[in-house]
Amino acid sequence: MPTHFNVDDWNTAEAGLDWYSDNGHINMTGMLTSVTRVSAVPEPESYLMLLAGFALVSGVVARKKKQIS
Repeated sequence: MPTHFNVDDWNTAEAGLDWYSDNGHINMTGMLTSVTRVSAVPEPESYLMLLAGFALVSGVVARKKKQIS
């Protein structure tokens, strides 16, 4: 089982799909010939969701502390 997958030399994505029907069975095959690397930069919506989650958790913690005292 491989433990490392290197895509440094791959720069385009191309996929093909072939299918045929034979006596009520559908056979499908696909092949991935190349991969495009993308940067791991989060979208602004991700930051908004993260902040909303922190606000929600902070609100729950503050409410529980208020109920205890």
